[in-house]
Order: sequence, then C-alpha cells, then structure tokens
Amino acid sequence: MLSCAHPSFSLLEHTASHGHFDFATINYIFVIMGRWIHGDKTTLTLFEFANSMMYFLTAHAGRWPSRNVRTSHSSMASYGPVSGPGFLLQWLQIHFRCFEVVSSFKDYERGTGLKCGRERAKIGTYVLEERRISVLGSVSTSNGLDENPPPFFCIVILRDFQAAPEKSQGYNWKPGLEGTIAFQAAVFSSASLWEIKWNDVLDKVDEVLRVRLEDTMDREGIHKWLFDDNFQRSELYVAILQVLRIFGEYIRTASDDVSILDRVFLETKNFPMRDMTPRELEVMRSNWRLVKDFQKRAEEGLLTRIMHKTEEVKSLRDGV
Repeated sequence: MLSCAHPSFSLLEHTASHGHFDFATINYIFVIMGRWIHGDKTTLTLFEFANSMMYFLTAHAGRWPSRNVRTSHSSMASYGPVSGPGFLLQWLQIHFRCFEVVSSFKDYERGTGLKCGRERAKIGTYVLEERRISVLGSVSTSNGLDENPPPFFCIVILRDFQAAPEKSQGYNWKPGLEGTIAFQAAVFSSASLWEIKWNDVLDKVDEVLRVRLEDTMDREGIHKWLFDDNFQRSELYVAILQVLRIFGEYIRTASDDVSILDRVFLETKNFPMRDMTPRELEVMRSNWRLVKDFQKRAEEGLLTRIMHKTEEVKSLRDGV
C-alpha cells in the first residue's frame, strides 16, 4: 500500500490480498474521503458521499454494473463545508476490468474483508481470472459563490494486483487544477495497466495456438491435426472463439466509460473553478485528451489483435 498525505490532498493505492480487501483499508478509505464533510448541509452531503462510496466498493468487488448504472455514478456533486461561502465536492470515478493468468483457481471463501467476486476462464492449460482497477476522486470545486475554492482533493485507487509506479506522462500543470490533474493521471495509469494485462492474456492465447517447425516432423502430431477423433482440438477452438468474443465485448466498454467523463473535463467551463481562463481550460482539456487518446489507441490495438486471432482460429477450426 502506498499512502501520501498533505493538508489538502491524499492518495491511496491498495491491492487485494487473497481475493479480499481488509476492513481496515475500507475504513481508512471512508475516513480520508469523508474528512471534509461537515456543516449545515451534512445530511445531503452524507447521502451523496455514502452513495458514491457504496457504489465504488460494490462496482469494484461485486457484479459488473450496467452502462446506465456506471453513467449515473461516474460524476456526482454534493455540498462541502458551508461555514462561510463553502464549496462543492465533485465525486468522480471509473472502473476498468481485465484478466490475468494465474497458477490455479483458488478458493477465497476463507478470507476476511470485502470479497472480490471475479469471473474465471480457461484456455488450454492456462487459467484466467478477472482483475479490476477502480479510481475514485473527490475534488473541491466552486459552488457559484466562492470563485476560488480550496484545492482539496483525494484520490483512491483499488486494484487486484501489484504494479510498478507509472512514469510521468508530460501533463500540463496549472494552479487550482491539482485535483483534476491528479484524477486524470490516475485514470491514465490505470488504463496503461489495463492494456498491459490484456496484452499478456492475448499472448497466452498465441502460445496455445503456436505451432513450431519441428512439430511438422511428428507424424502422430500431424495425424491429430488432420483427424480430431476425440474432438479435443475442436473443443479448444470453440472455447477460444467464445473467450475472444467475450473479451472483445469487455474491452469495448472502457472507451465508453472514459467518454462519460467528457462532460466534466471537456464540456463545462466552470469546473473546478468559475470563469476559468482559456489557458486553464486548455490545460485541463489537453490533459484529458491525452488520457482519452491513449486509452482509445490501446483499445483499438487490443481489438485488432482479437480480430486477427479470431480469424486465425476460425481457419484452424475449419481445417480440422
């Protein structure tokens, strides 16, 4: 776990242990995300806060939500402290899912904490298990009364696997945009890990189908290619085709989810500050376009691999 703290911001990254997030971590997330919630409108704030937090945890650990549900929870606003002019808190979140090769299917029933329900699959001798990366951000923004809200923000990243720190991607910086840029950077980092995991899985599909030159010298092996007496090879091809089809559907949802946040980063002129200057708007929008362009290129590359691999498997299946 990596945790950084500052009077105005926090970053928490945590990975699951044995398929669970321990309750101490969950409690800590609630504490750091809700530390600015107080004042005369606490009831409204607590409702929005609880709504965002509970969805964040259930989306990460439970059944994958529908697009309508993901859309409605990707961006929510609530009042922050109202002593004086006050400000708004903007809750932003996004979730990615991918797969990873594991040594075997493990039973996580005996773990403690928030259990992460994950889909599983098998291709040849490789066992695959779903992985998720979830990003939640709380960013202070103007409520229309205070043109310069305090730059409070908190970013939480939950994921199912260990990962090395990401290098800087050349984001533009501007005072007052710290929270939005930190969230955008977290999304970029998550999309990068998402791409790496998907490519690793598709590499394993390649290995399952790979034929070496020396295999052509094995008469028994050639016989198995020509005559699939026990339908073992046909079953493998059908299973791979179905897995590739499902993987393609899962990958396509990522760019849609990223685009949902366009209304926050590309369409509004008063987030996170009112009457933003052209330079401030350009910094925020150019950084978000950097995120979108990277994720879209990654998605297109993955879908191209899946399309080519699907055609290859169909050819092999028809040749049996």
